[in-house]
Amino acid sequence: EPSPGGSRVTGDWHNDNMAETTTVSEQGTVRRLGGSDIGRCLTKIHHDRFTSAIPFEDEVRSRDIERGFEHEDSVFAHIGAVHTELVRISGSRDVAASATRRAMDEGTPIIFGGWLVSGEKYSAGAPDILVKLDDGYAPVEVKHHKVLGTGGVPAAVARLETLSSGTGEPAKFRGSRRRDLYQCAHYRSLLLETGHASKRPLVGVVGSEDPFVCLWVDLSQGEPALWDEYEVLERRAAKAIGYGDLHRNAPMEGPWLRGECTRCDWQKLCRSQLLAVDDVTLLTNVSSTDRDEYADGGIQRIDQVAGLEGLGAGTGSENAGAKYCGAGNSFPNVCHVIPSPNWGIPHKTSYGYLSKILNIELTVNQRICYLLMSEDFLSRPRACAGV
Repeated sequence: EPSPGGSRVTGDWHNDNMAETTTVSEQGTVRRLGGSDIGRCLTKIHHDRFTSAIPFEDEVRSRDIERGFEHEDSVFAHIGAVHTELVRISGSRDVAASATRRAMDEGTPIIFGGWLVSGEKYSAGAPDILVKLDDGYAPVEVKHHKVLGTGGVPAAVARLETLSSGTGEPAKFRGSRRRDLYQCAHYRSLLLETGHASKRPLVGVVGSEDPFVCLWVDLSQGEPALWDEYEVLERRAAKAIGYGDLHRNAPMEGPWLRGECTRCDWQKLCRSQLLAVDDVTLLTNVSSTDRDEYADGGIQRIDQVAGLEGLGAGTGSENAGAKYCGAGNSFPNVCHVIPSPNWGIPHKTSYGYLSKILNIELTVNQRICYLLMSEDFLSRPRACAGV
């Protein structure tokens, strides 16, 4: 399918036609691993490929995606206005893959809308931009969110006018956006396989900063190195896809509630499954680490958490109970609330609000842990001493 006008690649065309999830051959569907899968929830990776249920459609999220495409178009237009030596890849995946390879063989400085494929690893990638740096290419992704930060991974910030230098002023790439870098690392792995990667292990991200800038990051940075993290995450994602090929009705990793769920197409499906088993991650602020600690203690359901004893200061099993209740220093002044349908109290209830409705005075050395919203909970609140 050609791009609009046969040459112009817009953000939405690129994303619609170069989606990394699958390709189809005469033998059937080849479930390729894409850059956006790296660091993603393994349950989502499974559902995107194997689940027959209809994903949840969120109008707000759909609009966010549209704005992302509009942002990509703005960045493409800006680069096109200041760089004349570039090509825009169009056509079907096979055509685009051949055109991308040909453009790199010819040393084209900037390539929009490329398509990279690995035959050996069943991987694919649709980098927004490929930039020629000295002896090879570096991938650049365009993201509709901020990437400059006051802390995080060391980076170099460059104006788009000097995009091809791969250098810039010292800066920091936001730690909360590391998945952008894992995605770019995946594209670099594909470039390495085809022999087109720059010797410098650089990847770039253009965020929503004004004016537009590119943050170049060296994948050897970090402890452990970003590249090493990518390889671990890539193997996990590939394993989840392989598992799904054999077990289509059950993902390798079951769902657990986390922040990214609020923007996921499968949130309703996963939440219904978690409610059915009274999963502990339905509690506010329960992280993957908390979940694993609960599981190690034989605790997997909310009613088990609510029934924990030893919530005050003490020794032995009492301390163990306090640990499971999140009383450690990692969650100071945090409430984990178990609401009953009969109570009109928000799920995410603040520490101060709970202090008020319980009509008790809490010192800085005390935290409320888990409250079972039963008919007598106001007369018997559970509180745990600070540790």
